Amino acid sequence: DTRTLHLLLPWSVILLTYTSGSLISVLPISIAGVGTRDMLFIFLLGMVHIPAAGAMALSTFGFIITPILSLLTLLFIAQIGGRYAARHNH
Repeated sequence: DTRTLHLLLPWSVILLTYTSGSLISVLPISIAGVGTRDMLFIFLLGMVHIPAAGAMALSTFGFIITPILSLLTLLFIAQIGGRYAARHNH
């Protein structure tokens, strides 16, 4: 995700940020951690001089866009598998 957004970050920062973002997402503070996770990304990545817009983009990409694209890919594969099975079971 960081390479896609052209954010050059050390692995340790990426690991800390994503792990913290995942942990804050499960706290009953907001729905799915939206807002709180973004603020955490802005805070943590701000310490390594990443602008707030980059932090927001990474948060959105990592926790919203990537999972949606993954689910759509699985749906597409399931559709193909279902059609294949229907053709070969007759």
